[in-house]
Amino acid sequence: NAFETAWGPFSLSIFKENDATRTYQLMLPLFTVLVCCMVLFLTAISELLLFLLVSDEYRGAGIVVFALSLTKAVEAIGSMTGLGISLAKKSYLKLYSHLLMILISVLVLPLLSKSFGLAGLAFGSLIAMVAWAILETHFSQRVHPIDWRFTNTILILLITLFFGSVDQITLTSYTVRGVSLIPLLGILSIIFVAWFKVFDFAHRSLLTQFLHQKMRR
Repeated sequence: NAFETAWGPFSLSIFKENDATRTYQLMLPLFTVLVCCMVLFLTAISELLLFLLVSDEYRGAGIVVFALSLTKAVEAIGSMTGLGISLAKKSYLKLYSHLLMILISVLVLPLLSKSFGLAGLAFGSLIAMVAWAILETHFSQRVHPIDWRFTNTILILLITLFFGSVDQITLTSYTVRGVSLIPLLGILSIIFVAWFKVFDFAHRSLLTQFLHQKMRR
């Protein structure tokens, strides 16, 4: 939420600069990597979190943590890629994407919750949010195209979805002291793919320089 709050004013303040697109191309995959790693980390420790935060009757509900966390991540990413709507000053288009999300929620949530309970509600919310993000991004690109290079973002999201889903299927088969190992493997995979596939040489140089500065402090 803090990043989303800061991103709005920042993105609007630089869009007329010559290197604005370059900045957007760096920020989107970087943010995607960070939030997806956070999603998988929360998934890895979901049972520990529930043990500390909720009563016994909700133990075992860790299966919903992944879906709800990824839903929030997709919302944040969609808010970024929907930037063109704000730049074009056509805020009414946001109404259509939200209406689609509500419609899908009304249709999907009752069906999935009836069959899968809390997990169905969580994944139904994720489906609705993905639909919202796709339509929001589509409208944004129609009214104010930005070269986001979506392939890298989609790749990171697919890796997150894969490892998170495998963890949900295997449940507690691969855990150490309540921490699931599969999401942690997913985090390592995201970092590896991001460093060698998503970020180019210039981006890696900037990130290395930033990390060196932080370590010296």
